[in-house]
Amino acid sequence: TTADTSAAGKISLVSGVADSNTAIHLDGNANAASIVDIDAGILDIDSGGATTIDAASTITIAGATGATFGDDTEALAYDGSGNLDLDAVALDVDTSGAINIAAAGAASDIVISTAHTAGPAFHLDANADAGSIVDIDAGIFDIDTLGAITIDAVGIAITAGSEAITLTTTDTTDIDTAVLDIDASATITIDSVGLSI
Repeated sequence: TTADTSAAGKISLVSGVADSNTAIHLDGNANAASIVDIDAGILDIDSGGATTIDAASTITIAGATGATFGDDTEALAYDGSGNLDLDAVALDVDTSGAINIAAAGAASDIVISTAHTAGPAFHLDANADAGSIVDIDAGIFDIDTLGAITIDAVGIAITAGSEAITLTTTDTTDIDTAVLDIDASATITIDSVGLSI
């Protein structure tokens, strides 16, 4: 047992081992309930090589005012208020189970943004099978595009309920079909400067 209780007390453990052998071994696992307790005002751990922490059970790391985990380029940071900021050069998420992203607040939104300028900027891939479903539920659904919109499908059904369906363009509207069937429960009106059928 070594102790120094003075205000300026300092304890140093220095090893002269200069090779890959164990330099300092702290052995406190005589029992699964054995505790190694480190209390410090500031704890600073520097490693010249890899740092490995293995636990047979859980690992908890928490900072009262924040916590940052990263490399020498980017980091994952908690700000101490429960907010998480993830900065990465590239992000790859692989999971063998379900992924659920939920913003529960009444004023919480989800934004997916990309600055990619050439080729696919956002790719939603969900066609592993003909029975795979992409289901979008929205109060209001608004799609804006700077270029063309192309929808290819075996069949397309558009239903507006009791509201109107409006197609507006300053260019030509071209409908090519084998059979055209229009059913209306009221008047059909076509207004044109010229009409050719």
